[in-house]
Amino acid sequence: MLIPTEESRTLEDTAEIFLEDLVQRSLVQVSWRSHVGSIRSCRIHDLLREVAIQKAKEDNFVTICSKPPDNWMSVAKARRVAVHYSGCDELMKHANPNLRSLLCFERPLPNCSQQRLLKVLGDMQNYPSANPINFEYFDGLTHLRYCKLAGGGLINTTSFESFISGLKFVETLDFSAVHDVGELPEYIWNVKTLRHVKLPRYTSSGPSSSADLRTLQTLSGVKSRESWNAQLPKLPNLCNLVINVESSFSWDLFAKLLDTLKHLTSLELDGYQVPLEIVNMQRFPFYQHLQSLILCDMSPSVENKLSLQVGMFPIHITELTLWGLQFNVDPLSVLEKLCNLRWLCLWKQENQKMSCSAGGFKQLHELEFHRLGNLEEWEIKAGAMPILKQLTLQSCDKLGVPLGLQYLSNLKELKVIDCRKLKEHADEIRDICKHVPYILID
Repeated sequence: MLIPTEESRTLEDTAEIFLEDLVQRSLVQVSWRSHVGSIRSCRIHDLLREVAIQKAKEDNFVTICSKPPDNWMSVAKARRVAVHYSGCDELMKHANPNLRSLLCFERPLPNCSQQRLLKVLGDMQNYPSANPINFEYFDGLTHLRYCKLAGGGLINTTSFESFISGLKFVETLDFSAVHDVGELPEYIWNVKTLRHVKLPRYTSSGPSSSADLRTLQTLSGVKSRESWNAQLPKLPNLCNLVINVESSFSWDLFAKLLDTLKHLTSLELDGYQVPLEIVNMQRFPFYQHLQSLILCDMSPSVENKLSLQVGMFPIHITELTLWGLQFNVDPLSVLEKLCNLRWLCLWKQENQKMSCSAGGFKQLHELEFHRLGNLEEWEIKAGAMPILKQLTLQSCDKLGVPLGLQYLSNLKELKVIDCRKLKEHADEIRDICKHVPYILID
């Protein structure tokens, strides 16, 4: 194992400490950090990369194939292989029977059923292909720790269940880019090592009430289920949850589920007629820890207006998306008081006028408006959003040129997309925003 186990930290926390150490030593360059400061993606310098690849190849640590190799012996000895061309099937004919890791950046995935010691299998494409997945290709891979697949669905349900039932030690199961994967067999939820599960959005009902979920940290893409009423699943270590609460499901019951989550840092919730008690996060035990929140009302109604108050949102929230929720006040007048907020996205709000006060949104870096069809006026007072870097306005047809746009002195990127009225004033916007390096009006 590359990352040692420490009692006081999760493996993910330990790995991030190691990565930050490499950054401090200038061996790794950060290409993207989240708004809470964690590293989302990184790279290394070209020269260091060439040296690392050569050394890894010499030590049979990893081999990178961007084309059919001239010497198949390098593949036959490698314990880890990354493939960047579509000839993976031929590659597997020469692969080391002791292969531990296979990452494919081009499709299709090969038949890996003979690679019995494989621990890491990844289809690194992030979208489903037109072709369904043949799980017979992965039969017998009982040692898998990490499995990421993408495809158009299942060829055979029996082979899928056989594959899942063979996973004795899996830690990460990422099917988020598999279309129509259906329900996971009940067995998988009781695997003691399971840490991260990502499923296609809302195609699965998720774990049953009897599931053993003590090690689970990520649960994404599941729907609520009535059987949770019998015995609420305990998720003591859950950090990331993406869930859809169906209209037939009791919101009171779902609130009880949230009452069991003490370490949640990221929550995405889709529902119907989202009630005020769910929006008000202060009552839940994760209130002190939540950093990223997405709330989506799947049946937005002008009549269902919520009373918005700043205390509803966790005190450390840095990323916030509100989709379809309607409020009885200008949402910006309340949200601007969230002193740690760095990213805000509003979708389908019905307000006609909005305003940002002087001193509001002190830490905001990115702001996005999408499909605000009724918004006509937006005023930015001097001193509002002092460090805003990116502003996106999309499908806001009635919006005129925002008053005070010139006060966004640190703005680096302005995107205006499918905004009919703003497009008519493109020259005026460019004249006001001469200080902005990148402007897109489309």
